[in-house]
Amino acid sequence: MSDTESLTSGTDKNSSDAPPTTLDQFCEALQDEIDEHLRAVASLRRRLNTVAPISCLPPEILSQIFSIHLKNMDGHFSAMVYPEAAQYRWLAVTHVCHLWRQVALSTPLLWSNILVVPSNPMLMEQFLDRSKKAPLNVKVDVISDKWYPTLQRIAREGGRIEHLSWNGDGSSQQVQALQRCFPVELPLLRSLALHGNPDDESGRYDRPVPLPLYTWSVLSLETLIISRFHIDWASMILPKTLTHLSVSQTDNRPGQPSNVTDLARAIGSLVALAVLNVRDATHLSPSPTAFLPSPPSTFYLPSIKTFDITGPPMSCLYLFDHLILPPTCKIMLVFPDDFLAVNMRQMARSVSPKLAHGLDRKAEELPVSSITISSSNIQFSRSSKSSASPDEKGHLFIVLPDVLFDDGTVFREFFPHLPIHSTSSLMLLHAPYVPHDLEGTLQMLSNVRDLSVIHEGPDSRALHHVLGARPGPVADGARTQPTFLLPRLEHLALFRTFFRREPSERRNKHFVLQLSKSLKQRKNSGHEIKTLAVQSCINVNETDIRQLEEHVVVNWDGKVRIEQEADMDELTESESDTE
Repeated sequence: MSDTESLTSGTDKNSSDAPPTTLDQFCEALQDEIDEHLRAVASLRRRLNTVAPISCLPPEILSQIFSIHLKNMDGHFSAMVYPEAAQYRWLAVTHVCHLWRQVALSTPLLWSNILVVPSNPMLMEQFLDRSKKAPLNVKVDVISDKWYPTLQRIAREGGRIEHLSWNGDGSSQQVQALQRCFPVELPLLRSLALHGNPDDESGRYDRPVPLPLYTWSVLSLETLIISRFHIDWASMILPKTLTHLSVSQTDNRPGQPSNVTDLARAIGSLVALAVLNVRDATHLSPSPTAFLPSPPSTFYLPSIKTFDITGPPMSCLYLFDHLILPPTCKIMLVFPDDFLAVNMRQMARSVSPKLAHGLDRKAEELPVSSITISSSNIQFSRSSKSSASPDEKGHLFIVLPDVLFDDGTVFREFFPHLPIHSTSSLMLLHAPYVPHDLEGTLQMLSNVRDLSVIHEGPDSRALHHVLGARPGPVADGARTQPTFLLPRLEHLALFRTFFRREPSERRNKHFVLQLSKSLKQRKNSGHEIKTLAVQSCINVNETDIRQLEEHVVVNWDGKVRIEQEADMDELTESESDTE
């Protein structure tokens, strides 16, 4: 008798039901029996899992652990990788055991991240179902027919959206119809980011904002980011609850000064604003004059802490003129390569009031205390620290084209018009050597007591020009006492400075001799430098330090750093600590 016949006959004797009459029915009966055994095995495994230590945690604690795991999961909510398994890798916790799955399914916050990308909308439908009433974090990266029903549902549940990021066009009929699905009130919305299409080859950002900002009631909105969409600033009313605002590339068509005033008026109503970033938000038509008109009105931002502005020089400076900022505000002005020398006077005119008193009653307590000049930027700081740090941005940070430093324009046309006489600390960070123009700036800084020079180079002329004596004026036929730049200088610091061109030129002491001469001249004339710091300097040796110690107290880090000047791309360095 075959196995099939034997099993069939066994079924006839032990079952009150009619036996299977076909092979398919027989296989189906066996599969049912297998499924029953599998369910029994699964039940036993669940019972076994209950004795594991992790299963002793209360569901509330396990749910919190899953929430932390979700936040720490790298790339779990990224639009750069579209496969669903990669989007939500944290879902693996739902496949560990029955308990974990039940806890995860009953934790709405785990399902509150809604990502709209070119994938299956059914997954997000399940997320919306499982998120229940939890606040939503929505990121929309694609608008298509298959996603439209899900997007409508997301819009209708706008009342529980806490964070919304929208990337893409806003002019299609679908989007316009979608706008009508949103409720008028979005009470939970805290952050909103709207980014237009970055691949738009026209270069014109004239498409309207895709969501009805003008009619929404968003009483909790704190962060607003808008880029590559056109904004009518004359009719824009921003929520007064905003603490962070970023607008970029919202208009690239030449306009009138009134356009900038409209932008300033919209920003000026934000009394709680702490961070403001503006980039290419408005453009002024070319003007035949070098100076801008006075702003028709100004706006005080009492809570502002950080203000970054980038774009066409005259547009940025005119907006800058409209805003009154506290003296503690950290300001960054970044100008492109089309910044011209003729714009320099206007920049001085705009910056000077901010440096003098910030148009604030407390300004007298925070005068400019330190300045850092490099090859492409300037930093002004109101910090009370004795010296500036090359890695710390000051209260005003200005980035300009290199050519304006190299040809001396910055020193001729900008610094002489600034209220910087109170400066006590100066840092020259890879600053270009422009003797006559630099001298004019240094003459204004008569109260500087700390000077830091970083990477001066192997040529000692610049340092000697700054420190050395100048012949005094002739009076009654006789020359008076020599004069000095920075007459109150007390502390000098050299960082990464070449003491000689090549390490083999150990007998070449030209740099040390010139520096020693300047130190001696100042000491004999009553303008003594009290301390000299030598930090990470290049091709320096103990003999150099001993010679300098004859004229000043030297604080040397003890490092001998050897570098070849011939090939700066492949420097050979050798550092050794010497006692």
